[in-house]
Amino acid sequence: MFGVTVRDHMMIAHSLRGETFGPAQRLHGATYVVDATFRRGELDADGVVVDIGRATEELHAVLSELGYRNLDDDPALAGMNTTSEALARLIADRLADRAQAGALGDAGRKLDGVVVDIGRATEELHAVLSELGYRNLDDEPALAGMNTTSEALARLIADRLADRAQAGALGDAGRKLDGVVVTLHESHIASATYERAL
Repeated sequence: MFGVTVRDHMMIAHSLRGETFGPAQRLHGATYVVDATFRRGELDADGVVVDIGRATEELHAVLSELGYRNLDDDPALAGMNTTSEALARLIADRLADRAQAGALGDAGRKLDGVVVDIGRATEELHAVLSELGYRNLDDEPALAGMNTTSEALARLIADRLADRAQAGALGDAGRKLDGVVVTLHESHIASATYERAL
């Protein structure tokens, strides 16, 4: 599966319903870094998934519909608890609609999927990364004999997050996850990803 990812951001205001959200039940602001990955099994005749420029423009257009607004006042979102997950789905659905309508050109109509990640790190991710950060990984007994490439570390982090989710560290919802994807950005131009089922 091939993928191309574009990134933008949005700033919104909203409140969340439910005791789970504690103080976030009150109106508050949130800034999201939004990654949209466009996927397809085969490249087009030009050797691309989609035109990156057009993908960037469409993501920006979708986020402009939401940004700098109080989502609680948006009639199109009435009744929606605008959690990070719900917003990721909304953005992915709107991008998929635009792709099917031709906004990304012919290549966009042949996409196999759109994945949207609204990057908000959890305490569990922080805990896993804390186990690995600021250490010489060659000296870690758990990593003995492992070539700690970015790909290998992505898998290790995904496995540890999956273990924590299955143990209940993310609550009951975490036990019902279908999978986890970990992406390590080595720099602003290179990244490694590992995806696994739970």
